[in-house]
Amino acid sequence: MLRYLPTNLTMAEIASELHVSVNTVKAHARHLYAKRGSHSRGEAVEQARALRLLAPPPAPAAPAHNRRSRFVPGAARSHDSCDSG
Repeated sequence: MLRYLPTNLTMAEIASELHVSVNTVKAHARHLYAKRGSHSRGEAVEQARALRLLAPPPAPAAPAHNRRSRFVPGAARSHDSCDSG
């Protein structure tokens, strides 16, 4: 159950994934919150990550302009190196 908390899944979607009722998922969530003294899903996730019970959040993807190859002066390009005669 804990591994589903950082996702964007609703309690109903988590219940479907685990093949249990929504009430079961809510009860487990309440117990997790009470055990850690947290008051929200986000707070429970932060605490679980601090205790290394959950992996840290994934790093954000690099912006598209940083992923393109850059022009390097003097570097041969495939069409520049072809002889036409």
